[in-house]
This record gives sequence, C-alpha cells and structure tokens, in this order.
Amino acid sequence: MKKTFLALLLLLFLLIHAACSDSQQGDFDYSEDEIEIAADSTEEDQSERQVNFANSIDDFDFIAYQEDADYLILAYYSLQDGELDSVLIPELDEEVLLFYNEYSSFSAEQIISLQEDIALAEAIWERVAGLIPDSYLENIAYFELFTDGEEEFIGAIEELEDRQGFFIFSLDLDDMLNNDLSINNNLLFETIAHELAHIITLAPDQVSWLELEDSDPATYYIYEYDLDTATDSYVNLFFDRFWADIYLEWSDFYYEYGIQYYGEEHLYEENEELLYDYLDDFYEKYSDRFVTEYAATSPVEDIAETFMLFVLEDKPTGSKVSDQKMRFFYEFPELIEVRDHAQEYLESIGYHYN
Repeated sequence: MKKTFLALLLLLFLLIHAACSDSQQGDFDYSEDEIEIAADSTEEDQSERQVNFANSIDDFDFIAYQEDADYLILAYYSLQDGELDSVLIPELDEEVLLFYNEYSSFSAEQIISLQEDIALAEAIWERVAGLIPDSYLENIAYFELFTDGEEEFIGAIEELEDRQGFFIFSLDLDDMLNNDLSINNNLLFETIAHELAHIITLAPDQVSWLELEDSDPATYYIYEYDLDTATDSYVNLFFDRFWADIYLEWSDFYYEYGIQYYGEEHLYEENEELLYDYLDDFYEKYSDRFVTEYAATSPVEDIAETFMLFVLEDKPTGSKVSDQKMRFFYEFPELIEVRDHAQEYLESIGYHYN
C-alpha cells in the first residue's frame, strides 16, 4: 500500500480534529501586512474581510496542526464568490526549509518563490473551480497550498469545526507540479475529484457528528471521524451493497491498529508497518472489488476513489465488483450532473484523462 495514498486519510483525520488543538508555538510568523486584498474590493470591504480572515486563522489555529502533520503551509487563501481573494503567506523558518529541501524536488529558494506565485495558485484554483460545480464550490471556505515533499500527503479537505459542510481545500504543490514546474493535470484532477467526493458524501444532509453511543445502529458509523451516516446517504447505501460482507474482517484489524495509528496516540512505529501490511493483504485478497489500492483503506476512501474514476472515466460494462461500484453513482441523477459538468469542463480545456 503506497503511503502516498494512505497519507490522505491521515491528513483528513488530523485536519478534522485540528481545530480542537491547544495553541502552541510554531515556526511561522504571521502579520497583518502579509494579507493581500483583492484590488477590486472597496476599502470598507477590504478592512472587514482582512479582520475576519485574520480572526478565522487565529480561531482555527492551523499552526498547531502543522506541527503534528509535519508539512509546510505555503499560502492560505480566502475565497470570494468562488475566486481567490485574500492570501496569507507565512514566513518560513530557514531551518525548516532546509529540512524539507531534503524531501522535496524543489530547492529552498524555489519553495519561497512558489509560495509567492499568485499566478500559479490562480491557475491551479481555476482547475479546481472548473471541475467542481458551483453548488459544491460554495462549500469551500479556504484554499491552502502546502508541501511535505514528494508524495506522502497529496491533498485533503478539512471541515470547519463550527461550520459543518464548509471545508478547507488543500493541495501539495510538490505533487501538483512536474519537474519543469508545469501543472501535473492528471494527478491534480484525480485529487480534485477525490476530494469532491468527500465534500459530497460528508455533507450535512449525508452525515451527522455523533458519538457512537448516540448513533443509529442500523446505519454505517464512520468511527474514525465520529460521523453517523443517514439511512439514504451515499456512504451508507454504498456500504450496505459493497462492504457489509467484508466489513468485520476489515474492521477487526483496522480499528485495532489503524485508529491507534491515525488517532491521538500516534503509535507510528508500533503499528504503521502492521497496518500497511494488513491493508496490502486485504487489497490483494479483494482486488477485484476496488478501483485502486488506496480504495481498500476504508469505506469512506473507497467511495471517494470510485467516485474519482466515475467522474474521469467512461462508464464500465464489466461484471467485477469494482465495475459495479462505479455504476452505483449512475443511479443518482444529481451525481450524473456532477460528472457531466466535470466532463464538459475537461472537454472545454482540451484535456483527456489517461
């Protein structure tokens, strides 16, 4: 199992719980003069948004979760009407830059240059906004660019603690760019479609924040995120059809080692190898059920990976369970509309997924 993909789940889990972290000293220095406001805003709007943006950053305390997640925040954008608006660019500590330079395909000087490249951020965001329909794009509150070096974390969404259904959309620049600094469209569109699946399937009409003892025993409970699924939710229907018969085999091991690995205990050395080895074996045993190796990580990641290919690929005609999973989404007219929107956008820019 590639850690590249497994890390997406780790980052999502860390980010969902990050807002509850205690404030702690970080390697970043944020100041008001680092917030750039869109030129077409009125002075009053600029002032109000600058204060609100600074306060939201302060309340969110992403400095704390950066230390846990081991990655560099390069730029943090607020959004206005689906477009990049204000940006907060952190000052990066020299020692931290040198550390990440060992794992990154970019030099320390390039990392600094990339974090200040607003045109590049706009080009990447244009693809995000193009692929995602407006009805879901409006649920993205912030756009974050980060890096932890090549692979490992690729992208993630984070649901805001006090605004269920609103997210921070994060992408790793090191993975989104080729060696010549051109955009890696294949990986970018895969990541956008995968994270869009999370936005859709973890929306307030799909899941509720509940403790296990308060959840509905008749529906799938997403233990790793403390989310209870609605009876007619996409995740619950997907689980009932494709996971019910293998769930106990997966969960007995995953929750013994996975939750300790992904959770607050962070027992990496003790459980990391065991978890990866088990998920490798689980995938190999049921490979005809999954569209990618990472899909075998959990039901939540399975539906996201399958949705990704539903959006980007043609409708399969085979009889494998993985083909049936992709056809599952065609049962929902609203999801077909999402796919049609994405396909129209990709055709308009002359892109074909391969």
